Amino acid sequence: MPKTFPALLLALLLCLAAVSCAGEKLPPLEGEPAELAEEFFQCLVKGNYSECTDYFSKKMKQAMSARKLEQVWNDLQGQVGSYVKVTDMREDHIDGYDVIFVTTEFEEDLINIRIVFDEDRRVAGLWFEPVH
Repeated sequence: MPKTFPALLLALLLCLAAVSCAGEKLPPLEGEPAELAEEFFQCLVKGNYSECTDYFSKKMKQAMSARKLEQVWNDLQGQVGSYVKVTDMREDHIDGYDVIFVTTEFEEDLINIRIVFDEDRRVAGLWFEPVH
């Protein structure tokens, strides 16, 4: 695995650490978390980064702009090759959050994408992790 992948993961986690700042909530999204995760992921794959941020909570929008999301996605593909397909998707409920785990195949590696939804069904966390 390329040495830059941990740096990318750390940069994303630092962005998400900034989520601790307070702010008003956006209106809840309609739909089930798995459906919303699928829609969000399709926006990401198609390069519709501004549309992706429409799924974000206010705190997440403060932590990650559409431009930053594009950079993270492009950096990831620069390290593990182009996106190929989804190989698995599963849902869990952890500490009051709905979490969707999307296992994806890229040209050179498998990556788990963890999409965390808050009580308003908005994306409150996003992680890209190598499959172990």
